[in-house]
Amino acid sequence: MRRPEKQAVHPVRALQQKLDDELKRQARERYFAWRIVPLLAIWAVLVAAFKAAAPIIIETGVVLTIYCAGAVVCVVGLARQARVHSGAR
Repeated sequence: MRRPEKQAVHPVRALQQKLDDELKRQARERYFAWRIVPLLAIWAVLVAAFKAAAPIIIETGVVLTIYCAGAVVCVVGLARQARVHSGAR
C-alpha cells in the first residue's frame, strides 16, 4: 500500500513564506535590541538608588541578587513583547 504523497507547495509560495518569517525575525530582534539596553540601565539605576538609600542595612550580595533576578524578568518580558510586536508565532 502506498503512502499518500504530501501536497506539493509551490516554490514561489515557499520562498515568500521564508522571506516573511525572516522579516518577522528581524523585526523582533530590532525591537528587542533597541529596548534592552535602556531597560537594563534604568533597572540598574533603580537598584543602585535602593542600595544608596540604605547602604548599611542591605548587603551587596542581596542587591546583586535583586539586580540579576530583575534583569532576568526584564529580558523575558521584553522578549515576549518583541514576539507579540513582530507577530511571531
